[in-house]
Parts: sequence; C-alpha cells; structure tokens
Amino acid sequence: MRKGCLFSLLLFVFCKSFAVNKTWIGVSGGNWNNAGNWTPAGVPSAVDDVIFDASSVNVDFDISAFSINSLHFINNSIVVFQTSATRNFKLSSTSTTNEALLIEAGSSFTFDGINPGTNNSTIQLFNGIGVTGSIYGTLNISCTGGAASGPKLDTYNSITEYAILTVYNGGSIKILLEAGNTGSSLTPVPTLIMQNGSLYENLKNGGSFPAGTWQPTSLAKASSPGSNGPSFNGTAYGNLEWNCPAQTNLLFLNADISFNDVTFINTNNAPFRVKTGVSVAINTLTINGNLSVSNTSLLEITGSTVSSGSGAKIVLK
Repeated sequence: MRKGCLFSLLLFVFCKSFAVNKTWIGVSGGNWNNAGNWTPAGVPSAVDDVIFDASSVNVDFDISAFSINSLHFINNSIVVFQTSATRNFKLSSTSTTNEALLIEAGSSFTFDGINPGTNNSTIQLFNGIGVTGSIYGTLNISCTGGAASGPKLDTYNSITEYAILTVYNGGSIKILLEAGNTGSSLTPVPTLIMQNGSLYENLKNGGSFPAGTWQPTSLAKASSPGSNGPSFNGTAYGNLEWNCPAQTNLLFLNADISFNDVTFINTNNAPFRVKTGVSVAINTLTINGNLSVSNTSLLEITGSTVSSGSGAKIVLK
C-alpha cells in the first residue's frame, strides 16, 4: 500500500464518529445542549444512545432539529423535556435489543411545549424503515403553554420511513391538554401496536385515537375536559371507555368500527352517534364484548338528517 493511501485510511479511522452511550448527569432545568450535562462529556450526536438512569429532572430541550440513535428511560426515571419553541428530533435505531425509544415500567417521559405560541414540536420515530420503540411505562405528550398546535408523536412519514412502536401491558400513552394528535399508519405495517393491558388516554378537548393494532383488552380512554370528545382514525379497537362530563357537541363515527367492551360513563347527555348526514352508506358499530350506557350518556344510531333506509346499525356479539 502506498504511503498516501495508508495516511488517508488512518485519517478516516481517527475522524470517524463512533456511537457512544451518553448518560444525563445534569441538574433539573439543565440544557440538553450543555456538554457538561452528559457523561462522557459532550452533547449527544446522531449515532449516540442517550440514557436517563434513575433521573428525576426537567430538561431544557433547546435543539431545533436533531437526531440520535436511541433514547432510554430506565430505573424509575421521571423526565420532562420542556420546549419553548418548535423542537423536533428523530430517533433512528432499528434494533430489537436497543430500541429507538424505551420507557421502562416505573419510568415516565413527558414531552412538553411551554410557550403560548405555535409549537409544532415532534418526536419523530421514522428515520428509516422499521424504527423500533417499546413503552412499558408512560409517555406523556403535553402543551402546558397552551400553544395553537402542540407537540405530538409521529410514527409514520412514508412506506420507507416508519416505526413500529409497541405499548405493552401496563404501559400507556397520554395526550394531555393542547397537545397534538399522534400520527400513525396501517401501511405498510401497523406502526402503533397496543397490546392487551395497554392504555391510550386522550385528556385534551377533541383529539383522536390513532389507527393501529389494538388487542382486545387494550383501552382507548376518552377523558376530554372540554366540549368535544375525540374522534377515531382507525376501524378496529380494543376496549373503549368514554367519560367526557363537559361534552356538549355531537360525536359521530360515520364508518364501520369495532370494539371489544364499550363503556359510556358520561357524554353529558350529548349524542355519541354511529351515523349522521345524508349519505347512502349504512355504517355499523360492532361490539364484540359488553356494552354499558350510563344515565348521563346518550348513544344514538342515526341522526334525524339521515334518509330512511340509509342509516346505521349497532351489532352486539
């Protein structure tokens, strides 16, 4: 080998960036972009694995757009990322043993927009094909600043950029006040998998339940504090629990949708309707388990504007 080629090879080896486990050691309120808040010292790079181990901290996430390989919350960590403007970051690991996002049981991660202006921040789990994520604890998406468009979780960008995010028994995703809706897809594969015993709770006014694979005893829980209940982007879910005591607006399905058990605790006597409008389609609400409707809830099959013979059905199995 010629000396020039050998020098170039050595230069490449020494300049190449290798993946490092970066563990947070900063105090609560510390800035992500401060090299001294990490061990080994240095701000995480796109190939690094970031770990919060037994941490109880708020982190000033002052990065407008950033990528890392993985983000893990372990050993009962309680971590809040606070963003004062639009902050987006991608997690890229496709490993089944080193997931792009891991929240262990007993740990929680809150992604929170704290400014009152527009905040389109995202956790982007789609930096490639089949990015992986596992939630055994709790993921909260929040916008305490009350922005017009709050932070959100995205698991899908295209058929070549998507994640497979699994929420396990005891794990939960909670969409809090003013947060954005979860972006997911069923193409080319389900990008959100809600296993038996998992929870997806909508705690905002309005919002939606994402499409995905919902096993029979997973729970879609509507806990809207405002006048609007959440809508449904998918067609098949596990259990549904509806408790929206301030609801005043009509909620309608207008699609064939199936659930396991359905419990209406409170619609504030506002209608939850299978079908509304004047289309000729006959929509079916299928309940494979039990149906419970309280005396403060109103379940309607069709609205008065639906023409005769073109309404809806409720099928109890």
